[in-house]
Amino acid sequence: MLEHVIKRGKETGLIPCETEDERTKCFADYAEKHASHPDAPALILPPVGSHWVVDESELPGGSVSSENDSNYFFDAWEWND
Repeated sequence: MLEHVIKRGKETGLIPCETEDERTKCFADYAEKHASHPDAPALILPPVGSHWVVDESELPGGSVSSENDSNYFFDAWEWND
């Protein structure tokens, strides 16, 4: 499941691709998927970079206790340097 989320994040530009080849592949995959939709918006991807997967228990506050709290850190953390 996590691999799918990371792959989708790279394909949509939420997570940077780690190599120029991977970034080029994301552009090609997007073009192929949207070939029958000429009005599809251009894909905008961030520059090549790194991403990190952090276990939930390593975040301040530890693991969430219920499903209702499962998104409490969604898009809330950004790694700087």
